[in-house]
Amino acid sequence: MRHAPRFAAVFLLAAVVAGCQRKAPGPAECSEHALRIVEALGAPLSAPQVREAYQSEISRCLTTPYDRELVRCVEERGASRRCYQEFELRRGEPSEREFRPD
Repeated sequence: MRHAPRFAAVFLLAAVVAGCQRKAPGPAECSEHALRIVEALGAPLSAPQVREAYQSEISRCLTTPYDRELVRCVEERGASRRCYQEFELRRGEPSEREFRPD
């Protein structure tokens, strides 16, 4: 029974690590998210304004930071204003966005 405290400590550590899942999307997820948003514009990514909107959305995603629920909402519903409204309600404050897809 000497190993019981050690086992309990390892189990507790594993439970804590599993519970600390990152809530914010990472760079790859933000890039995919921004691409979905820009695709809603219907213009090629090679267009300077579209490329700028793409880079700006990646930056907002990483610095706001967006949550996984917002990224999932856009993935499932498309670039919807409602996704951003729900996100703002979760944050408890309205965000100022240059680009709001419909």
